[in-house]
Order: sequence, then structure tokens, then C-alpha cells
Amino acid sequence: MEEAERAFARKVDVRHRPYKQPGDRDAMRAELAEVLSRAWEPPQTTGWPPRYALRRTAWHVVDHLWEIEDRR
Repeated sequence: MEEAERAFARKVDVRHRPYKQPGDRDAMRAELAEVLSRAWEPPQTTGWPPRYALRRTAWHVVDHLWEIEDRR
């Protein structure tokens, strides 16, 4: 899940190296939250607009929840 989280973050231009300690993950998540809470602007690169990134991230989490539910 960590790699997916970092991959989704890169789509909105939040780039961090692989986590070496929990503080690294928290720093990436804080930056990602700040970027996604901004007012909408066209992406600077070919990345995702913030609303799409939120939708895609939420879908990814829900998909994992469905997988867990199916195992029961």
C-alpha cells in the first residue's frame, strides 16, 4: 500500500523517497493533504487534478475494504 500511496501522491506532484521511518510517511501525507485542500487549479504537469486524485484514492481504499469483506 505504501507504494500505491506514493504513486498517487506523485500524480499531484508530491514526491518523496521510500519511507525509512514513520515520520517520512507522515511528512508525505501532510504535504499531500495540503496540496489536495487547495482551490482547484489546472495541473502543472500531466498529473491528476486534486478532485480526481481524491476520488481515485478513496476508491483504492474502498476496494481494499471490499477485498477484506470478501475474505470473511
